[in-house]
Amino acid sequence: MKYFLFAICLYFFQSASFAGAEMKMLLVQDTESKNMNIPVCNFEYHQECSVRFNDLDKLISNPYFFEMVIKENASVNIEFSEGIYRLNKAINIVWPAKSAANSLSITASGNVVISGAQKISKFYPVDTHADARFQPGLDKKVFAAVVKNILPSTAPVREKGFGWPTRPVTTELFIDNKPMTLARWPNKGFSKIIRSRLLPVADKTHFSAEGQRLSRWLKEPFMNAFAYWQYDWASETLPVKKIDIVNGMMELGGKGALYGIIGGQRVFVENAISELDDYSEWYLTADTGVIYFIPSENANLENVEVSVAENIFTITNSAFVHVTDINLEKSRGDAVVCEACSQVVFDHTTTRLTGNTAFVFRNSVKSGLINSKINDTGEGAVSLGGGNRQTLEAAGNFVKSSQIKNFNRFGQSYRYAVSLGGVGQIVSANAISEGSHSAIFFLGNDHLIENNYISDVVLDTSDAGAIYTGQDLTSRGTMISNNFFTRIGPVNKQFEVKGVYLDDLASGIFVVKNTFLNVPQPVFIGGGRDNIVEDNLFINSAPPIHLDARGLGSKPTAEQLRTLTAVPYNQSPYTERYVNLKNILQDEFAKPKYNVANRNIVLGFANADISQDARSGIVLSEFYRESDVVFLNNSILQKNSPQDYILSPASPAIKKGFYQGDLTLIPGPY
Repeated sequence: MKYFLFAICLYFFQSASFAGAEMKMLLVQDTESKNMNIPVCNFEYHQECSVRFNDLDKLISNPYFFEMVIKENASVNIEFSEGIYRLNKAINIVWPAKSAANSLSITASGNVVISGAQKISKFYPVDTHADARFQPGLDKKVFAAVVKNILPSTAPVREKGFGWPTRPVTTELFIDNKPMTLARWPNKGFSKIIRSRLLPVADKTHFSAEGQRLSRWLKEPFMNAFAYWQYDWASETLPVKKIDIVNGMMELGGKGALYGIIGGQRVFVENAISELDDYSEWYLTADTGVIYFIPSENANLENVEVSVAENIFTITNSAFVHVTDINLEKSRGDAVVCEACSQVVFDHTTTRLTGNTAFVFRNSVKSGLINSKINDTGEGAVSLGGGNRQTLEAAGNFVKSSQIKNFNRFGQSYRYAVSLGGVGQIVSANAISEGSHSAIFFLGNDHLIENNYISDVVLDTSDAGAIYTGQDLTSRGTMISNNFFTRIGPVNKQFEVKGVYLDDLASGIFVVKNTFLNVPQPVFIGGGRDNIVEDNLFINSAPPIHLDARGLGSKPTAEQLRTLTAVPYNQSPYTERYVNLKNILQDEFAKPKYNVANRNIVLGFANADISQDARSGIVLSEFYRESDVVFLNNSILQKNSPQDYILSPASPAIKKGFYQGDLTLIPGPY
């Protein structure tokens, strides 16, 4: 008994001796008075101290501060007091902790917003009669403000979209937390491209538009054109170099449209002060730094802002960093960029109105966001990258239990809600909606995409899928499981869209236990092999499975060989993980093979669509129909909740071997 009591005392003594202390930093606005009852945060340990917002970055990014934390074996909790904190540049964090004992937590006391925008308080009405740049009839509608001194001195970014890297916008204008529209024509929707028959097919720079107003645009110095120049899956915004009134044409700058230009395609022009004619439009004169705008009649002019900071957080070479209950908004670029991070987590955050994406996790592990919201981003929402493609070591970065909505305000193609690269990223239990292109894109290996509700995406593009991958023969092992898809594509069905799109020989993907409700071409396999399609529920989704032989007879392209030889595809661990990959160049290259479709339920008049030359490349078995299905909820199937499609254990399909995923794990629509 004495020994037992001694052991208990020793245990508590050791625990007390080695337990890390917590340093609490109370963060206040720069205009607020510091709490005089506690010391100012510096390079000495304080159990509690106070720091002003503008002093935070230079304090926590200083290596002497982190050395003090390690010496004291402390963790740090930065608590923001309620309010809006405005940035001119990002908060930079370098926090190379080795364990959770030295973690950095950033939390909020009340409603906290960290904004990359600055308020405009001085603006004036414009005499549009005296300025020939404006259309008539705008008297007392146009306001202006000089913003040159608060905007960064960066050259305007004019090229965007397919084939162009995502780059920060010059700025954006917000009124009452709503983004204004860059002055454009037409004000809504598109015009159509006209191509003169006299132009050579190879010409990529000249075009006209139905209803164009060339004389009005003649003196526009920075006008751009957005169009799906050749294909309805490849949009580009490009500068208009020249207006040719004599021939009735516009000329694009640079090399012109990537794939060329054809008539009939959708187009609009923007960034033209002569088209500043509608409520909620704006224009920035890049040389003078004057911003012009037309506020709506009921606009709150007490809250006019322009975005200034490129990022909100840049976190580099850091570990054990947790950001909780913080709102992030109005960056010109990506709100958060994490480079080479481990266990950097954003929890219960809201991110909105970014110029580019909300989160980028690059070369990171076990990092991501959970229980968070992302709204109204400019060009995508989340990018996850990390892991080792040579060894197939998983990164484990994640987006979990979050809501992503309107993730591509600028409408560019190939800007996704979630983009995955590397190895072993996780996208789980999210509600994703409202995007012109795909919800999820992936390359790399062994990702997990599960329990997501995906709706109202691929709204403005063709030849695209709600989930998309393609072209890399080594990008295998991804599991797409227990997701709910509905309302994919535009309401008028003018574009050719898919649910899960395995494009251009994509192989080795598992599509299992998903529910597709009114989804055109829900599983589309573009000539690949080793794809498994099992235990899916297709409701009025036709054809449920497609397989073609688009690569048959072709030789490997230079890009296919590059991606193939970039990894040890014919060595361990690839040979163990993906058994048919090692012989891909010798085994009837590009012929569809080893695909399996088994135990799928198809409700509605639809059958698998397998092209004649691909039939040897897939094993089709066990398709269940209406007579095999009994739902727990027997009401008419017009609902959009995943729980409405749970099968009764009495269903013959289940007795025959169909295995349904747990639909209660899928969130409802956002």
